[in-house]
Amino acid sequence: MVPGTLRRAVNRLLFPPALVLRAVDDLSAIADLARSLTRDGEGPLELRRALEDLAAVGEAARRVPDMEEKLVVTKDGILERVDRLEKHLDGLLVLAERLEGSLPSISQVLERVDNLNERIGTVLDQIERVDAHLLPLQRLGESLETLRESTAVLAETVEPLKGVAERLGRIADRLPGARARQV
Repeated sequence: MVPGTLRRAVNRLLFPPALVLRAVDDLSAIADLARSLTRDGEGPLELRRALEDLAAVGEAARRVPDMEEKLVVTKDGILERVDRLEKHLDGLLVLAERLEGSLPSISQVLERVDNLNERIGTVLDQIERVDAHLLPLQRLGESLETLRESTAVLAETVEPLKGVAERLGRIADRLPGARARQV
């Protein structure tokens, strides 16, 4: 084909406009795809991410046998503990049966509880009666304390007057018509 013959053979004005617009859109989409594939300058970005995910899955798959071995060891340990617990439980069941036989019946326990309730009621009544007298007794105690303090003050006040009172008494005895004091 001779250069330029395609131009002469195809008349640009005869192409439908919708076809031209679609070709431009397709060319734009191809350009966008080419740009997305070469971002970061290292090749297709989605492909690189997929490879990284695949590498992580491979690493996890390599650890599965070790994890399986650890799980088997853990399971065996748990089964041993369960066996020991079952033996202890059997012993506890035997002990519980012996205890059940040695305990008093529920009716006996309830009877004793009722008796205790009656005794507690009696004690509470007595406490209420004592409590009713506590406040007056407390007030009496406070009054006695005040009386004691007053008596001490009175004794201190009267002490200096003792000598004077004795002299006045002697003088009163000497007065005519005085009765003789009885000692």
